[in-house]
Amino acid sequence: MNRRQGLWEMALFFAAAVAGIYGFGRTFQGDTVWLGVSAVSLMVLAKQMARIQDHLPSRPVSHTQTATRMRERE
Repeated sequence: MNRRQGLWEMALFFAAAVAGIYGFGRTFQGDTVWLGVSAVSLMVLAKQMARIQDHLPSRPVSHTQTATRMRERE
């Protein structure tokens, strides 16, 4: 991902978040049209969050560490 695409996605994320919060506020005031805006913004946020695959880095476990752990359990 290049810098421009990252900035675009960040701006889209913030715009969807603001629209969702504003839409929920308007919905609670009785304007039901904004419920659709909130639903669409939640779908956009969910779609973007599904793209993010954040995994913790894992270290390869050596066979000696595994054998030591097995002996400690016994």
